[in-house]
Amino acid sequence: MSEAHYQYIEDLDPQKAQNAPRPFWPFCHAYKVAIHWAGEQLVADGEPLLAEIPDSDFVTLSTIELAAAMAGLPQHYGVRIGR
Repeated sequence: MSEAHYQYIEDLDPQKAQNAPRPFWPFCHAYKVAIHWAGEQLVADGEPLLAEIPDSDFVTLSTIELAAAMAGLPQHYGVRIGR
């Protein structure tokens, strides 16, 4: 989670403007990776980590990753758009 927090701060730096939509920013991926790992390793005990994510939109995406990991699904890299 500390790497994801660091990436979040870096991505919001106005000097490093991002051109992509926010779900494609590195911090979003970093949080999803961290939470998926927590779901695999900690199972339901990983849920409190969601409270550490500073952006509520990305808590939702990370909750999906936690549930997928707890269900035994592999991690999905990227963002699904459309079908």
